[in-house]
Amino acid sequence: MFGTEIMMTTTKVFKPLPEQQKIIDSTEPSIKVKAGAGAGKTTTLASYSEARPKKKIMYLAFNKAIQTEAESRFPKNVVCRTTHSIAYGKEGVKYKQKLAPGIRAIEVSRKFSVNIGHAYAGITTLNAWLHSADKAITQEHAREAGVPNNNILKAMQIAKETWDVMIRTDDLSVPMVHDGYLKLYQLAGHQFNGFDIVLMDEAQDDPTRSPRAS
Repeated sequence: MFGTEIMMTTTKVFKPLPEQQKIIDSTEPSIKVKAGAGAGKTTTLASYSEARPKKKIMYLAFNKAIQTEAESRFPKNVVCRTTHSIAYGKEGVKYKQKLAPGIRAIEVSRKFSVNIGHAYAGITTLNAWLHSADKAITQEHAREAGVPNNNILKAMQIAKETWDVMIRTDDLSVPMVHDGYLKLYQLAGHQFNGFDIVLMDEAQDDPTRSPRAS
């Protein structure tokens, strides 16, 4: 997915190190940067943006706190948004009447007439899929969720049935969660029309991991 991978080391006061300057100067169409806490990732991205004042840039943050901080640090040619706010505008808004922070096992148990244990296994399998870049629910998501081998197929079935109801706007029995409409956004393959460059900070925390400018 990425054309170049660059490692960054930690620096307390930002003065571009060779690897940071390499990022700022890069002309590669796609770059993946690996860096630890305090390595100056956001500052490097801000400097990258400042070096391209004529480019329209979208900066994607995983949460509101990161977005707010970025808005005070990035130049005016950068629009700072959270991935969820972008996805909400495209997919989530139609589910505003059934949005919830999570799915309760009792809701799934009642809807599909299964016991609480099976309901919980189905939900955790679904959540594992929502937090992946995968297009379909598989046995690997059930295993990742810690479902015992003898319950994997049942958990997959419940996860798929739960998702099918979750994405229906006319059925409120299973709520839409925020990572649900983010997954819909990913599956739809939306592009960021009108932007020359897309920057994604803390991409490892984002299940979509697929920003595309056009």
